[in-house]
Amino acid sequence: MTYIAAVAGVTKRTRYHHFDSKDTLLEAMLEKQGDLSAGTLARSVDRPAASAPELVAGIFDDLHRWADQDG
Repeated sequence: MTYIAAVAGVTKRTRYHHFDSKDTLLEAMLEKQGDLSAGTLARSVDRPAASAPELVAGIFDDLHRWADQDG
């Protein structure tokens, strides 16, 4: 937790103000990641594809690019 606070540029006290435990911090991070991946998936599905296999391949390509991004 000390490392996370240091990388975020906040004190441990500030971190505990926003997240009272490791579990709540992990929960918030997983929720944010889920929201981001759902957004990527929604954009992929909205794109026209010639066939179902192309649609599925495009979804996985988009998720792969998204997962490889820093941040």
